[in-house]
Amino acid sequence: MTKRNFDSFNTDELETLFNIRRVKKLPVLDQWLAANAPIPDDYVARLERLQNLLTEYADVWNEDELKLFFIGPFINEAELYSDRYKPFTQRPMSISLPEQDIEMVGKVEFMLAQGRVTPKKPFFFLHEYKQERRRETDPLAQVLIAMLAARQYNEHNHADYGCYVIGRLWFFVIAQGAEYAVSPSFDATHKDDILKIHTIVRYINTLAKVVFA
Repeated sequence: MTKRNFDSFNTDELETLFNIRRVKKLPVLDQWLAANAPIPDDYVARLERLQNLLTEYADVWNEDELKLFFIGPFINEAELYSDRYKPFTQRPMSISLPEQDIEMVGKVEFMLAQGRVTPKKPFFFLHEYKQERRRETDPLAQVLIAMLAARQYNEHNHADYGCYVIGRLWFFVIAQGAEYAVSPSFDATHKDDILKIHTIVRYINTLAKVVFA
């Protein structure tokens, strides 16, 4: 069986291997993006400080700096911890496709899953990149392959949720059945957008409570 790393795939290959197709709209994605909740003033102030850092340094941060100084603190503001699930980073995943004689292996940048030490039933994924002009692999494919690989660990019939980040731009992804859809970009250097990104990510808690009930 041929072994290939996650980052060697592009979306065209994944569509063929998993018999999925990209669609312009999915109701479940629209529902996720429509999430709306008031954000307390102290959260807004912290998000604005992070936004100022991103605005100043997005063009010069490398990938690790983007993760350490912006994405990590930003995700923490969403408080994605519960007695039923928690975030995990840099965890290995794999999936075998015997009919295609391929084993896919890789490390997932960020996932939300059950478990305290070892992730179980992963539900939400995030993959990040540095800058659009320095992209070397397919960022959508990287988050999508993790979402598809997670299906072998899950017993639920819910949609799979993901997000990928390219510098200041955030894209949200839904995979449901044989279809997937991608949101328009949200620019985290714009005040309205960074608040909306926060609301969308925070809403994962509401969705997770259903999945992990």
